[in-house]
Amino acid sequence: MGLFSNTDGKKERWESLRQTVDLGLKHFQRTGKALKEIRDDELYRIQYATFEQCCEAEWKITVRHADRLVAAYETSLEIGPVGQNVVSERQLRPLTTLPVGQRRAAFEEASEDGATAEAIERAVAKRRPRKKKSAVMKPLRFRLPGGTITITPNRKFTDLPTILAHLHQVIEQRSREAA
Repeated sequence: MGLFSNTDGKKERWESLRQTVDLGLKHFQRTGKALKEIRDDELYRIQYATFEQCCEAEWKITVRHADRLVAAYETSLEIGPVGQNVVSERQLRPLTTLPVGQRRAAFEEASEDGATAEAIERAVAKRRPRKKKSAVMKPLRFRLPGGTITITPNRKFTDLPTILAHLHQVIEQRSREAA
């Protein structure tokens, strides 16, 4: 028994889209379009409680993969006719990480190199904002009689006076415990 009532022909639409996905897993654009409609219009609720359950039971795919197919479909619409030779979702996956306005230009640049997944990834990498490297201090080594103390600061703990104050507290605490 379905979880959703058959209103406005949704059951017929569900069956049609389900067959599209069954037949078209190799055609990501058609499949992505069908999955988008199933997900967005909640047509999966005719037989399943969640979109995730639907994907796993009907097509043996994860909801993450279904979402990638939908994102690739949406990206293929954005890049338009220049993307007609794209053969897989994998080729377009890097473009989905860019802001909407930059995807077409990145794809056109990659098309000059054959529009392979690698060429697209290179074009996308040029447009991604560069992450600033944080200044992480190098490990501090203190040689003492009987041993060496090495302190490796992380990104949140780079202030030398703070490090030394904490070290002093730990040494005092250990001295009290040993006495």
